[in-house]
Amino acid sequence: MNWTDIETMLVDDEGLRLRTYLCTKGFPTIGVGHRLLDPEMSISEISVETAGVLLRRDIEIAIHDLECVFGIRCLDHWSEQRQHGLINMMFQLGRDKFLSFGKMIAAVKDDDWQAVRLECLDSKYAREDAPDRAWRVANMLYDNTECTHE
Repeated sequence: MNWTDIETMLVDDEGLRLRTYLCTKGFPTIGVGHRLLDPEMSISEISVETAGVLLRRDIEIAIHDLECVFGIRCLDHWSEQRQHGLINMMFQLGRDKFLSFGKMIAAVKDDDWQAVRLECLDSKYAREDAPDRAWRVANMLYDNTECTHE
């Protein structure tokens, strides 16, 4: 797994903001899509270094959540591109929303990557929330190629 590639992909998708902002869902956020759980927190600005620390921690959480869904060391069973795609999706959605993709999860477990792509794209995530990102991630999972931005 290439951490630099994952970090770059997430920065491209999420952006990097060193000041607190409200995400599209209205939650206080900072860095690379790092949701501040306590809205009363007085964090208003962070350094690039702190944003990097938060990003790496959030990636670790996404990996842990994938292991909760698919089993310990699940990433070892997938190509680097599929690892990156699933981490990207878990990072954005969080475990609870990711778990709502039951048919997609079953398809991953069956190594049916065509069904994974179809289930990913047959969702509010792909239709409304992040259509361009969902399309890239779904194709990355299906084609087994690196997610690229146009």
